[in-house]
Amino acid sequence: MQEGLPPFLTSLRNDWEIEALDGGRCRVVGVAQFGVAAAGAPKQPQIEQQMSQALEGFGLAIQTTLEGEREPRTGS
Repeated sequence: MQEGLPPFLTSLRNDWEIEALDGGRCRVVGVAQFGVAAAGAPKQPQIEQQMSQALEGFGLAIQTTLEGEREPRTGS
């Protein structure tokens, strides 16, 4: 694994919270913030889309690991 940020990012922060729900369940909420270098600014929409897709996949992987296989969700 490569350490450090790619050259087009100036900063990166991930905050995670675990919210208690009823029935002994919980919800993990994550917020990612990143700073884009001036040279990367024209590509910021593509960077945001790719990061969003990667984080969604990561979230689904965590959910599957913790809860086991389940039917795909429909809607939001």
